[in-house]
Amino acid sequence: MKIRVKLALLAVSLCALAIAACCTVLIISANGNSVNTAIDSALSEQHLLVQSFQSALRNTYEDGLSDTTQQSLGKYLFRQYSSGSLSRSQYAMRKDGEYLHNGSELDPADILTDAKTRSGNGTEVKYTIVMHDNARHIVVGSANTINGGVYDIYLVKNIEQVYSSNASLTAKLAAVSLGLVLLTAAVLAYSVFRVLRPLKALQGSAAAIAHGDYQSRIPVKGKDEIAALSVSFNAMAEAVEKHVAEIKDVAEARKLLLAALTHELKTPMTAIIGYSEALMKTRLTQEQREEAAAYINAECSRIERLSQKLMQLIALDGGSGITIAPTPVTELFESVEKTLLPIAERDGVALDMACGSETLSMDADLMASVLINLFDNARKAHAKHVHIVCSGGLISVTDDGCGIPADSVKRIMEPFYMVDKSRSRKAGGVGLGLALVKRIVAMHGGKLSILSQIELGTCVEIELPI
Repeated sequence: MKIRVKLALLAVSLCALAIAACCTVLIISANGNSVNTAIDSALSEQHLLVQSFQSALRNTYEDGLSDTTQQSLGKYLFRQYSSGSLSRSQYAMRKDGEYLHNGSELDPADILTDAKTRSGNGTEVKYTIVMHDNARHIVVGSANTINGGVYDIYLVKNIEQVYSSNASLTAKLAAVSLGLVLLTAAVLAYSVFRVLRPLKALQGSAAAIAHGDYQSRIPVKGKDEIAALSVSFNAMAEAVEKHVAEIKDVAEARKLLLAALTHELKTPMTAIIGYSEALMKTRLTQEQREEAAAYINAECSRIERLSQKLMQLIALDGGSGITIAPTPVTELFESVEKTLLPIAERDGVALDMACGSETLSMDADLMASVLINLFDNARKAHAKHVHIVCSGGLISVTDDGCGIPADSVKRIMEPFYMVDKSRSRKAGGVGLGLALVKRIVAMHGGKLSILSQIELGTCVEIELPI
C-alpha cells in the first residue's frame, strides 16, 4: 500500500473517530436532557395536581363528615380536576390502600414500590419509567396528608414521543456524521495526494537516475520539508551526475592512455623481436651481438619508464596517494637538488636553484617529481643552463634549450605527444613527463603556464596556493 493511501486512511480514520465521538456525546446529552425535561414536566404536573386537589378538598371540607362521605367527596373532586386537565396524562388516587380513581391501565402503587425518590416542598415524590403496550410511560406518585387523611396521588404519562424524537435526532446526527466523514475523507484524500505529489516526482526522478538519466531533477515548490527534500535530492543528483561524468572522463582518459601505450610499444617491441631473432638465428660478430644486446636493453628500459609513468598518471587520475600539507620550499629544493646534481654534472648542465622562506601547500614527493620531470625535459632539449627559482608562491623552471614551436605549446602536455619523436626517443623520452606535471599541478589547485621560443629556450611557471 502506498504511503499517501496509508496517510489518507489514517487521517480519515482519526477524523471519523473524532466526529463519531462528538456525535455520540451530543446524542447522549440531548437524549438525557429530553428525558430529564419529560421527568421534570411530569413531576411539575403531578405537584400541580396535588396542590389543586388539596386546595379544593380543604375548601369543601366540613367537620362531622363521615369517612364514606369524605371518600366520595375526594373521589368527586379528584375526577373533576383530573378530567379537566389538557394534557394526555392519566391520574390515579388511592386512600387507605384502596384506589378511589385510576384512569390508567397500570397499578401505580405497585410500580413505585422500588422507584426513585425526589424530595420537594416537604413531600417525597417517587417516579419511574416503565414499558407498557410497546410504549414508555413515566409514573409519578406521592403520599399527601389532607384534612387528617392520607391520599396517594399518581400521574401516568406516555413519553414514547420523547424517545421517538431522540431516535429521530440520533438518525439525523448519524446521517450528518456520515456526510461529514465522507466530505472530510474527500478533502483529506485530496490534500494528502496533493501534498505528497512531489514524492511521486521524487520517485520518478530516482527511477530515472537508476536507469542512467543523471540529468533528471525535481521542480521545487514551497518551503516545506518536502521542498527541502527535493532540494537535497537535486543536490545529490547533481553530485551523482558530476561524479559519473568524472568517472567517464577518467575511464576515457585511461582508454586513450592505454591505446597510446599500445601504439608506442609497437616500435620498440618490433625492434626487440628483430634483434632477438637475429641473436638466436643469425651468426653475428661479437660487436654486432653487443650492439643488439645494448639496443634490446635500451628499448626495455624505455618500456619500463613508459609503464612507470603511465601507472603514475593512472594513479593520479584515481586521486590516490596525494597528501597536501604546508611545506617549506627550502626542504623541497634541497631534496630535488640532491637528486639532480649528479645528473647535471654527468651531462654538463649548469643547475642553479634559488628560493626564499616561502611555505606552500603541496605534496612534497609529487612536487619533487614535477621539478625532476621539468629538468629532464630541459636536459633532453640540449639545455646547458637550467634555473629553478621560487618567489612569492611562483615556481619557475627556465632553460636555454632548443625551445618549443608555437603550434606545439598547446599540445605539449598531451600524453605521448613529442615535438621531435626521433630526438625524444634517442634521449629516452616517452612523451608522458609534461602530462604527469600537468596532472600533479592540477591536483594541487595550481596553475601551469609555458613560455617558449625556438633556439632561445623555455620557461615553465607553476603557481601554487600559499
